[in-house]
Amino acid sequence: MTRRTLVNALLVVLVGFAAYKNFEKRIHRSMTADEPANASQKGQVVAAYGDGYAEQFAKASGLKPQVFAVKDDTSQGIMARVDKVTALKPNFVVVTAGIADLGRQVPLEDTLHALDVTFSHLIDAGALVVYLPVEPRAEVGDNWIMAIEQLCKERHVLVAPRVRLDEFTGEVAADRVQFALEPFL
Repeated sequence: MTRRTLVNALLVVLVGFAAYKNFEKRIHRSMTADEPANASQKGQVVAAYGDGYAEQFAKASGLKPQVFAVKDDTSQGIMARVDKVTALKPNFVVVTAGIADLGRQVPLEDTLHALDVTFSHLIDAGALVVYLPVEPRAEVGDNWIMAIEQLCKERHVLVAPRVRLDEFTGEVAADRVQFALEPFL
């Protein structure tokens, strides 16, 4: 193999990788709201809100959010605490919810209703809301997550790229949220 062939092969790989990353961003952007509610939000008051995954995200993020998280909480419990979050008047709210509902076999309609009410209250309070989907085994929860992502799109909630449950760490979650919020910070 000549040096020229090796350089050309390396260029093809680099161009392919760049094209894949661009494709990945376009796919993600097509799944999220066209224009998130309160997109002009500026400031650094951030709330991590939801189940225990919100707390893990908060510890790893550089955003130093106020944490309103209860391990294994359902969307109903999250909805019940929304006034505590809105009282903070956050600029950004990162929401994790749905895994506990799925595990406890809460009907999807109940989960969607609770998240709809939660998102509405947060948006009405002026926050840019980011939903961080934590994906269980694909064969179990893909339709579940897709339904929540559709609700987010309808409500103009920004959706961070999914995190698989088996790869979830606070650092991975923080990277996904930072990626979603990048255009707004």
